Amino acid sequence: MTNKEKFVGFKQEKRLENEQRYGKEIREKYSEYTVEASNKKWLNLTEEDFAGMELAEKEMFVALKIVLDTKDYRSQEAETAFLKHREWLQYTSPVYSIEMHRGLGELYISDERFAAYYDDRAGNSTAQTLNQLIQHFTQ
Repeated sequence: MTNKEKFVGFKQEKRLENEQRYGKEIREKYSEYTVEASNKKWLNLTEEDFAGMELAEKEMFVALKIVLDTKDYRSQEAETAFLKHREWLQYTSPVYSIEMHRGLGELYISDERFAAYYDDRAGNSTAQTLNQLIQHFTQ
C-alpha cells in the first residue's frame, strides 16, 4: 500500500469515526448540506493540506499557552492564536464566516467535549481563553 493510499484510508477512517460519534447531532445542528460539504472538503485534503492543518493547530496551542501564562488577551500571541485557529478551521470548513467562528467559540465553552479537547492540550481555561480571543478578534 502506498503512502497516498494509506492517507486516503486514514481520512476515510476519521470521517467514519466522526460520523458515528457526531453524525446525527451535527446534521440536526447544521444541515445535511453543510455536513456533506465539510466531509467532502476533508476527504479532498492533500497530505500537504493536512500537514498545514496540523501545524496551524500546533502553533495555535503554543500561542495559547503563552496567553494563558501572561493573561495578555490583546498581545501578538493572542492574535496569533486566533489567526491560527481561523487558519485551522479553513482547512475543513466549507465556508468561513465571522458568525460561524464566533458560534464555534461559544460551543467550545458550552460543550464539555470541546472544552476538554482544548483544556487537555494546553491546560485549564484554554477553551475559555480561545473563546475570548475569538469573540475579541472577530468584532
